[in-house]
Amino acid sequence: MLKTLKNYFFLFGFAAKHTHFIWWCIVDGIIWALYRSFTTVVFIKYLFDWIEQGKPFGQIMAIVAAMGVYMMLIYVFHEKFYCFVRPRTQQQLHEKMHAKLFKKAISLDISCYDDPQFYNDYVWILNNFENEVMDVAFDISKFINRILSSAIIITLVATIDIFVVIAIVFAVTVSVILKYFNTKLDFAKQEELKPSERKADYIGRVFYLAEYAEEIRLSDVSEILNRDFEDAVDEQISINQKYGRKLFFMGIIRDLSSSVLINVGIITLLVYKIMVENSISLGDFTASIGGTWTLFWQLNNLLDYFTKLKGHSLYAERLKKFLGYEPAVKDSDTAEGVPAFDSLTLNNVGFIYPGTEKQVLKNLSLNIKKGEKIALVGYNGAGKSTLIKLLMRLYDPTSGTIDWNGTDIRNLKVKEYHEKFGTVFQDFQIFAVSVAENVKADVVSESDRDNIAAALERSGLSPKIAELPDWIDTEVTREFAENGANFSGGECQKLAIARAFMKAADLIILDEPSSALDPMSEYELNHTMMAAANDKTVIFISHRLSTTIMADRIYMLDSGELIEEGSHDELMVKNGKYAEMFHTQAEKYQKDYLCTI
Repeated sequence: MLKTLKNYFFLFGFAAKHTHFIWWCIVDGIIWALYRSFTTVVFIKYLFDWIEQGKPFGQIMAIVAAMGVYMMLIYVFHEKFYCFVRPRTQQQLHEKMHAKLFKKAISLDISCYDDPQFYNDYVWILNNFENEVMDVAFDISKFINRILSSAIIITLVATIDIFVVIAIVFAVTVSVILKYFNTKLDFAKQEELKPSERKADYIGRVFYLAEYAEEIRLSDVSEILNRDFEDAVDEQISINQKYGRKLFFMGIIRDLSSSVLINVGIITLLVYKIMVENSISLGDFTASIGGTWTLFWQLNNLLDYFTKLKGHSLYAERLKKFLGYEPAVKDSDTAEGVPAFDSLTLNNVGFIYPGTEKQVLKNLSLNIKKGEKIALVGYNGAGKSTLIKLLMRLYDPTSGTIDWNGTDIRNLKVKEYHEKFGTVFQDFQIFAVSVAENVKADVVSESDRDNIAAALERSGLSPKIAELPDWIDTEVTREFAENGANFSGGECQKLAIARAFMKAADLIILDEPSSALDPMSEYELNHTMMAAANDKTVIFISHRLSTTIMADRIYMLDSGELIEEGSHDELMVKNGKYAEMFHTQAEKYQKDYLCTI
């Protein structure tokens, strides 16, 4: 319980630090506690006593009028709180907290995305953060409300008859014990539902996301998706039914036990006291009836918030883990600045992805010098893309070292090191912002515009951009702009390549950047890129070996090992795996060409 409370106060402190909303909620709780206890119990008691005592009508009406003014002020505050304060502070919270979580997300190791549990927690935190913080704020408000209001009512009812208070506390205790088991069952149900809910949610997204639209319409994959969606929903129905029976019977027992005790026991006691013993007044009787129900509901509800603490605690635990995550790829205490590039050397590098046992790279040694054009080739699964990730220090090697100008890259500042690379990945992303912002991948200033235009020229996309209504200020995609530009796959790749040219990088890495182009277009684009990057060191991966002819050196990988290296001509003379792969592709291209004439 102590750990649960600590986690809850961590979440409370975290929320209070970033928004004033929680303090407004506390004030709201105090105001409504006073309102509820005075209007439903205290005011009613004295009103009926005054009537029974024969107080003047005018005096009673003056008190009623004062209560009316008090109620008006309460509701003015209520409307101001919900119409102005809550929306404004909620949006401020949304902005501040997501900015904080996004910043933290950027610092995560890429390996985190390989861990399904960590990734699930990460998505859950992002999706539920705002609701959790708002729940904490409202829970604090209601907790204060229930405590203060219950204290006032208990004090008043105890002066009338202490046995009424004891009976209410007993009824609440029975209800809460049963509700505790109810909550445990419900939590277990939610945990069991998560996998099928995530699967159904994924399928739902697939049907409305633009990138899936063509595939769905031009294939029968929708049949598979519909089948999987139905299976996921059927699983949810089965889980709900399994837990529903238990929850139903537990709820019935709880409701009947508390209702009988309140409706029969306490009311009988009060009727006996006013009619037989004549020991309480009409005001006492009325206040006790109203107080009984209000107090029962409030104590029951108050203890509900204690049961909710477990859920908040679980969320806080995962949030603390997320915020406290220390990346493995980070600056060491003695990290140095990164000098201009001269060489990049791999010394017996091996790598195993976290959470797996398969060695993806084995004892890999190679050297890349300034100004070289390096090609990495091999069949799928050879380890080419993994090697690129290691070179960029998105992962650290499991064994061996990678040296930048002779210095282990683990001793260099990570952010500076990343800045040395301009990249275009096979699965590059284009964003729904302007062309200029896509190229710079940052906020664009007036001084950037000439460099952006030059990068587009070097990538070969300038003729297309010149046709756009707002030139480089045109929005990419029409998701948010009616006059936005939709680019073809090849044009998107050129836009991504322009992003690499825009960056003042020492090395340019191209991981299948022209995979959406036909062989001839790819050949022309690669010639353009190589000419534009003549002063840069370029490392590229390509399945199409026509591109590798332009490389100074070719490294061929197979099952994570380096099996051949040399220039195109040297490897063709060697007549090994590379030559075999090249001849196979050349024969295919010739056949494709003959089929078109």
